[in-house]
Amino acid sequence: SMEGIRCTGTIYMQGAFDNPYFLKCAFKAIYYIDVPAIKNAMIANCIVTNHVSIEGTCTMQILNCYIQEFFNYSDDAQASLINCVIRPDHYNQSQPEYIANSMLLNCIICTTFTNSNSNYNNGYHSALPSTSFAKNCISIGFENLFKNSQTNEGCTSASFEEVFKDFFGWNFELTDEAKTKYLGNDGTEVGMY
Repeated sequence: SMEGIRCTGTIYMQGAFDNPYFLKCAFKAIYYIDVPAIKNAMIANCIVTNHVSIEGTCTMQILNCYIQEFFNYSDDAQASLINCVIRPDHYNQSQPEYIANSMLLNCIICTTFTNSNSNYNNGYHSALPSTSFAKNCISIGFENLFKNSQTNEGCTSASFEEVFKDFFGWNFELTDEAKTKYLGNDGTEVGMY
């Protein structure tokens, strides 16, 4: 396990790795590069400023995290993202289509952390793959994000201004209205809080 570590580089994991636990950490990236796979990984209350990438037969749960990009390259790898803020980075060619074989619960997925008039919205027509499951999630800047998902229960789209108070200082606090309007399956607000 790792707790309270700020790593400005990338964490590479290779070989058999069972039950790793990362809590309240900040990473540039977490990348799994080999088989046999990482099993039952838990990433909780972390910030990942670049990407999390899994493949092979990896299993991972990501809870209350900000993730710049998430990649699942394998039909056999499985991930659960719960109460996360995810920002697929279209400038670097990351698309929501890479969030495959994944369950998203109470998450916020957005193209931009600026106002809705931003020109940085080139992922507007992207969608999650048909191997994804989404429940009580919000899409910001993606017109049809959930259209291909196997499950699309309680999901909606909204503007940045409707959801977030601001984005300064890694503060993902929702507006007062959003805190009561966008609720997860547990009756509390979606996102990292």
